[in-house]
Amino acid sequence: MEEGTIVAITMVFAPILILVVLIATLISDIGNYILLGGLFLFFLIIGIALVTGHAIGMVAGVNSMTEAEKKEYDLKKVGRAVGLFMFYCSVMPLLILDFNAWLFVIYIIVFLLILVWLLWYINVRCRRTS
Repeated sequence: MEEGTIVAITMVFAPILILVVLIATLISDIGNYILLGGLFLFFLIIGIALVTGHAIGMVAGVNSMTEAEKKEYDLKKVGRAVGLFMFYCSVMPLLILDFNAWLFVIYIIVFLLILVWLLWYINVRCRRTS
């Protein structure tokens, strides 16, 4: 299948899946596990797609770049860096399941540090040298 077809299928079924999960959350006790597990899988799948280089267009700003700007960056490196960040983000729903305030605060502090590092890495290390 082409990449556009997969995106179109995802856009059709994603709202339906979200609605079913939200209803399950309201109806049963296991709904929270379904919702947070779904978030975990969502971030994990996006991370895999980015790391493998199949979803570079999902990175903010890449689609609005001109061809000259795209040549300035190594988009494979950008995809890998953002994909690894998505892997880290996939851990948060699992932390919420067994909520511990101190662990959550530590996670958020590390999250912000990684985010600052990611911005630096993309702007400095992912630029192509002439």
